[in-house]
Amino acid sequence: GAITIFGNSSKPAVTNVTNSIFGGNHSGYGGAIANYYGGNLDIQNSSFTGNYVSGGRGGAVGNYQYGTINVYGSTFISNYTTGNLTASQSNGGGAVYNFAYSGSSSSGTYNSVLNIYNSLTSPTTATKFEFNTATSSNGGALENIAVTAFNVSSTNSSSVADVSYNYNGTKIATTSIYGGTEFTSNSATNGG
Repeated sequence: GAITIFGNSSKPAVTNVTNSIFGGNHSGYGGAIANYYGGNLDIQNSSFTGNYVSGGRGGAVGNYQYGTINVYGSTFISNYTTGNLTASQSNGGGAVYNFAYSGSSSSGTYNSVLNIYNSLTSPTTATKFEFNTATSSNGGALENIAVTAFNVSSTNSSSVADVSYNYNGTKIATTSIYGGTEFTSNSATNGG
């Protein structure tokens, strides 16, 4: 891919991407940008077109293990995942993949957050997801996954389109989509 961001819980890596173009990038995880272990990434007014992963997750952007991504007024067009992982894994999130793993004890719980907004500038521009594909998996545009050794339950918020997984009341993978975001002609082999 084009950019890899590594942080940690005590020293997050902060990256701002503004007015940028990502096209045709390829990786195993996060075709254009991979955000790992406490990375904080803001994407503003940028475009992601034709980025992909082979046998991985997040055709354009991947968020893993307590990373935070905020997307403002950006476009994700024709990004994709391809190939198969094992039966217990997923190669979803044609455009964006959000992942958290809780570990084997409650002290190992990490929260991965993905927030999608309209642009911060005027006139307001919506974030758009168009023609993204998850081959052999879920989430043509987005996939939100929490892997845990514990019993996981799903909850929804009525204020925004919110997909989250909880363990003992602690969210460990959250994707929030705020008003105006557009999803058009995205596809997945399975759900979403």
